[in-house]
Amino acid sequence: MITTLTLLPISRGSFKADFKRANRLKMEELILAASALIIHKGKILFVRSNTTQEQWAFPGGKLEKNETPQQTVIREIKEELGLDLDIKGGLGSYIYISENKEFDIRCFIAESKTSDLRADPNEIIEAKWCTLKEGLALNLTSTTREALENFTSEFRRQP
Repeated sequence: MITTLTLLPISRGSFKADFKRANRLKMEELILAASALIIHKGKILFVRSNTTQEQWAFPGGKLEKNETPQQTVIREIKEELGLDLDIKGGLGSYIYISENKEFDIRCFIAESKTSDLRADPNEIIEAKWCTLKEGLALNLTSTTREALENFTSEFRRQP
């Protein structure tokens, strides 16, 4: 069952720098995408994909026609990693720029019942579960780092 989630306000920090850079680049279109900060037993899943190459990010992908961001993230994670997700909430909306492409990524917080991955080698270069500290030490995309920092600041505020 897919529920409607309220997303947090658009990201802070690097969003402004990325937006200015996007204005300088000749973008053909804004690509809508969705990703998820996936948690399993206190660890977070990070991937290196054909899109991010040497950088680590949360898994996800592009929206297909008539698909919601929630549907996209559930489908993409199932296709690329073989995981079933339980979406817990929205983390925010982030702008990512790669090779003259601009992505508007809706990021969700989700849980997986298993850590067993079946990574699609055509999409995923590498995937690994990390503690928060290990994740922050990775070479993350700017939007992944920003979403992870937003997550940690929100998590610290909760009782």
